[in-house]
Amino acid sequence: MTEADILILFDIDGTLLSPGKGARNALSQAIEEVLEEPVKIERGFCAGKTDPMIIANFLTKAGCMHEEFPLLLKLISKRYLELLEEKYTAFDDGFMYPGIQELLDELMMHGNIYLALLTGNLEKGARIKLEPYGLNDYLPVGAFGDDGFMRTDLPRVALQRSEIFYDMKFEPSNIVVFGDTADDVTCGKLLHARTIAVVRNPSLEELIISSKPDHVFKNTEDTDLLISAIMNN
Repeated sequence: MTEADILILFDIDGTLLSPGKGARNALSQAIEEVLEEPVKIERGFCAGKTDPMIIANFLTKAGCMHEEFPLLLKLISKRYLELLEEKYTAFDDGFMYPGIQELLDELMMHGNIYLALLTGNLEKGARIKLEPYGLNDYLPVGAFGDDGFMRTDLPRVALQRSEIFYDMKFEPSNIVVFGDTADDVTCGKLLHARTIAVVRNPSLEELIISSKPDHVFKNTEDTDLLISAIMNN
């Protein structure tokens, strides 16, 4: 009997890696330069949001007019990506989570498993974040913050692009959304997919559990357990 083809849609920040201060520093500086006022992005503030939504929240706080948003979003996004290239590894505090390399390597050995991204990062930003860890080759396609303002705008895009890229159809029961927030679980449910949540931030545990993922893990260190959950065993 032929094994079913499985698509796994991965979040990035908090799931595959911790980006460190460089990313927050780049975004806060970009917003400050354009708005000409100080900005502080607290750790965890960006979790589950798209980059455009994060920026829009600061535009609202600054009292910007809604008709100004499109231009300001464009200016801040452009500057953020420029600064991210410069600053991402400047603090040397980002890292790939334990077990992720082993998990991706193991998944790549399964001929029926296909990998993609479902992330709120702008696409160029996502690629910048993944590059130091050699992860771009594992995750060649997906949906990004460029594709929608709300995180819930992205699941259908990720699926459609993955099906075109890999030239196959994936049944909902064979799609897995893998993330670290309740928003990731919600995205999975929009596709009627299976969901795996890793609780990196204990303060989010209650919210994540209340979103009812199919599997919850404290970390990504046990490759066998994760593979079993992905294979629906």
